[in-house]
Amino acid sequence: MKDKKKIEIILLFIIAIFFFILIILPKKKTEVKIDSYKNYIVNPRKKLDKDVLKVGVPLREKPLNVFDDGDGTVSLLSRLIHPSLLYKDKNDKAKLEIAEEYWYEDLGKTISVKLKKDYKFSNGELLTAKNVYNTYLVLADPSYSGKYVNYVNNLKGYFDYKLKVTDKLHGIEVLGDYFIKFHFNDASFSNIYSLMFPIVNIKKTDFRYNDLSKVKYVDLLNGAGRYKVENIVDENIKLILKDNKKNKDIKIKKIEISFWDYRDAMHKFQSGELDILYKYPKGKNFYRDYNERTRQYSNHIDFQSVIFNFIGFNQKSNIFKNENYRRALRDSIEVKKIFEEKYGKDVYDFPEIPVYKNSWFNSDNYKLDRKNNLSEELSKKYKRQGKYFIDKNGEYITVKLAYMEEDSFANDIKEYIVNEIENEGIKVKLKSLSPQEMYKHLNDEDEDYDIYISQGRMTEIPSYQYDNKNKEGKYENINTLLDTSFYYILEKIREDVYSEELNKLTYQWKKNFDKTTPYIVLSTENITSIINKRVKGIYINEFIGLSDIENLKNIEFTD
Repeated sequence: MKDKKKIEIILLFIIAIFFFILIILPKKKTEVKIDSYKNYIVNPRKKLDKDVLKVGVPLREKPLNVFDDGDGTVSLLSRLIHPSLLYKDKNDKAKLEIAEEYWYEDLGKTISVKLKKDYKFSNGELLTAKNVYNTYLVLADPSYSGKYVNYVNNLKGYFDYKLKVTDKLHGIEVLGDYFIKFHFNDASFSNIYSLMFPIVNIKKTDFRYNDLSKVKYVDLLNGAGRYKVENIVDENIKLILKDNKKNKDIKIKKIEISFWDYRDAMHKFQSGELDILYKYPKGKNFYRDYNERTRQYSNHIDFQSVIFNFIGFNQKSNIFKNENYRRALRDSIEVKKIFEEKYGKDVYDFPEIPVYKNSWFNSDNYKLDRKNNLSEELSKKYKRQGKYFIDKNGEYITVKLAYMEEDSFANDIKEYIVNEIENEGIKVKLKSLSPQEMYKHLNDEDEDYDIYISQGRMTEIPSYQYDNKNKEGKYENINTLLDTSFYYILEKIREDVYSEELNKLTYQWKKNFDKTTPYIVLSTENITSIINKRVKGIYINEFIGLSDIENLKNIEFTD
């Protein structure tokens, strides 16, 4: 028993020594990086198929309808499957696509275009000048209710064509299979943008004047662009690169486009199901949703929307035919305060002239002069009775504000604008109009209104004359404001938009903005694209989209 007990004591002693040694021996240090297990997140997109570029775009009512596929901007889908005569490069210069060459005639009021002969639709048919003509006929048709009339509304004869005075559109002249001319009411910077609408395979037998009911928009997916539609499932559209010489340098062979609202798109992006959220409005919750973990595997690019909101003036308004009152109204409306109160910060930007801040035309970030507010200007001529000024007959000075009943932006903002104007001493009456009534108001000099709320395109540098642009006749134009002809300026733009001489001319134009342009720029939406870091070589701004040929050549995937 003694021996057994002795053995147990010895064993316990050995075990105690063993544990003592474990305690006193120095431990091997292991360097632990907190980020390696706590803050770092694996790029979720790398877990899924890697050979398809998956793009989420904002919801659209008619994503397959090239004539009405968006909110005022032609969709990515339409750009990928349909080419245009011209497109813009990253320096905002017009580049040739279907057009082999173009030139100005009639001192800038006509653009002549010679077409390339090697563009084919997916069904093998050649793209000719008739396809170009028919595409623009649809845009100009009286029954067309889409959002792309800005591509045709300066064409000669459009006013009478739209109002059914004539069934002939004289602004476009087809002179053979590969030669076409566009005749405009006036020489304008913005005419060149009219040549950038996607050209589709539509025949004259597919529609009739004032009747587009037979146009089958799904059939229009037979495009002449770089990609063709491979499959459509629940408006998820798969595109495949066409096998031809034009596409030999493009690395992205397959693109999948799907349509989501912003929150769903962000969820899909964060779960690895999308590579790019493409050109979404930058809502007030953006910085909450685009969190730190998402930034680890993505970048975002911000820019301005192509659409700007404005207040326009009737040139025959008793009050606002006066340039000083127009300018004073602009200086009286606290646009930024109104919009941030209504929509939140960073949702809208507030350009002073309707030109992108990244545009060559606005490289000097020109600021308009600020002078008196409207009530100060009015008090020089009129007396105030209570809240409002009165005219020589003792009547309240009253203006009529027209807006389109279907315009959601105008409906959102009209009460704010009314309040701002009435605070300056002018009584305001609202005038709600249908689209047709609104068009007639803006183009008929006898209509009764003073100001209106509407939208324009940032790429359209405004028309320079303060006159009804759809009427022929002599009026003050930019030739009276500049030392050289407007035609000369157009040609200078073609050569070098950054020339010192052109910069001087554009400065003169901006200096005369109040005199020559009958509207106040209010705002433009801030837009953002969010891109997974596995996508390299992409470049997006106001002018350049994912569909741009340089993007398609440079984009590649990393592992």
